[in-house]
Amino acid sequence: MALDLPMWDGPHPFKEFARHQNGIMYARLTKAQSNRMQRMLQRLSILGSSKYISNKSLVNETEIWEGLSAYNLHYPGAPVRCWVWISQHILNVPTQQDVADPNFDWNGWENNRINTYRNTFLEADLRIPWMGIVINRIPGEPRYRFIAFMHKHTSPRGQSYSCTVYDRENRTATWYDCWPLDSQTRMNEIVRYWNHIPNGWPDVMKNALRAATHRVIESVEDIETHAHSEFTSLYSQFTMISVLIWHIRNVDILTGTPAAPAPVYPQDDMILSSGMASTGIPSLMGNMLLTLRMNPVANPDLAGNDPRHRNELQRRFAVLNRNMREVVRRVLTALVAGTADAWLVDLLTD
Repeated sequence: MALDLPMWDGPHPFKEFARHQNGIMYARLTKAQSNRMQRMLQRLSILGSSKYISNKSLVNETEIWEGLSAYNLHYPGAPVRCWVWISQHILNVPTQQDVADPNFDWNGWENNRINTYRNTFLEADLRIPWMGIVINRIPGEPRYRFIAFMHKHTSPRGQSYSCTVYDRENRTATWYDCWPLDSQTRMNEIVRYWNHIPNGWPDVMKNALRAATHRVIESVEDIETHAHSEFTSLYSQFTMISVLIWHIRNVDILTGTPAAPAPVYPQDDMILSSGMASTGIPSLMGNMLLTLRMNPVANPDLAGNDPRHRNELQRRFAVLNRNMREVVRRVLTALVAGTADAWLVDLLTD
């Protein structure tokens, strides 16, 4: 069946790559994309440096999707393997009070979600029958295994984040609640949410989202005990990012049998809920740093290694939290050891 498909240049919205000395391809950025990625990396670099998590601690919601999408390229061979689609918008989930309003209208509420789906690349990819993950992909073949939607919930206790991930390999969906308190309320909200999907969505994905498995990330309570401090629901943003990183890193994982693949889930532990392990947010930070370094046109102040460039990099991206600094140091060492960028390790993590 012939389909009018775009050429697959890179994980949306990126069109071109540049290869680092470490063998990994990094996304080419526009100036606007670079600015957003810099702001996100700066915010992650100060994570954990304050005793309390506040709104000022959070990553700007408009910047998360591009940082994660670029992370699809974090391993050699990524351009010919499948990826994770990240929703461009944080999708607000209406509360019972919202939907009880006589003037409430799902179509009006859901403009962001509809716009997320109405994208040429995603629509085209979803029209192609899924071929399984064990192939090398070329233009014209489906690229996105996981379709991930980020959500925000509001309640009298504050806001929290969650995400829903649709897996084309086994035609199942999972909703991850990234904050354990009052989870039943949010579960009711997300069930109602996915039962109001606009017409036009692929039936197989629509049915999976309506029947999504609900998984609550409860290990954040272990983090509180370990840190001897109380975490607010705002920290769920970083747990949500960690869950999505896990899917990107495990995009080729299989369970069950080839004829009957089973759902795949990250393990609910402090590695996942904190996001602080080397396979979590620090790995994302390393990828973002080198992506910025590989874009000299968009980032003339960040691409060189003379004293002026080094001072600018240190001023913006030095990791402030001691524990995070140790993990980022290991991540960066693995990425740049033996390359011309090896000096970045001491500059940002000493």
